Amino acid sequence: MFLVLRLLRAAWRRLLGALFRMAASLSAGMEAAKLTMEPGVSFAVPVRVDGQGSVHIGKSCRLGFRLAPRYGWGTILLQSREPDAVISIGDNAAFSNNITIIARSRIELGEHCLVGDRVTIVDADFHEIDPDARLSRGGPGASAPVCIGGNCWIGSEAMILKGVSIGAGSIVAPKSVVTRSFPPRSIVGGNPAQLLRVIAS
Repeated sequence: MFLVLRLLRAAWRRLLGALFRMAASLSAGMEAAKLTMEPGVSFAVPVRVDGQGSVHIGKSCRLGFRLAPRYGWGTILLQSREPDAVISIGDNAAFSNNITIIARSRIELGEHCLVGDRVTIVDADFHEIDPDARLSRGGPGASAPVCIGGNCWIGSEAMILKGVSIGAGSIVAPKSVVTRSFPPRSIVGGNPAQLLRVIAS
């Protein structure tokens, strides 16, 4: 009986994964976003792909994690808002749940990145900083690309803001707000994030 239940549970997870994959493709199509996925991408939660730009997901990426905290369905948002906006996720990246990535220009994550639950990565302010400009123009504010190197670990609830580059092999502590760039093998934390130490080679 136990074996039957395990088999049914595994089949149910495979079915959900297939449905989440289909829903991601449909959401991209409805929003005119261009979604490309390499082989071996797996889904444990729904992934909402929208905007007018393009989203690329590398091979063997894992989107969502069944055992991690989640709110609602644990939906991951990948939104490339502008026609030229790009979100690029390298091979073998692993995402937890309830992650938000919004690009007006470009957001790039390298291979083997680990991204914790409720992480937010954005490359724009989305509103003017100057209060008079907000009232008169109401524009989207400044934007600058974000680049996260390979084999980085982004802790739960961290925020990575516009113009940031994080070198390969780095760690961003949970709940950090990253407003500036850091070299490879950095451990950063705080609000705003500071360099805590460099991981020895």
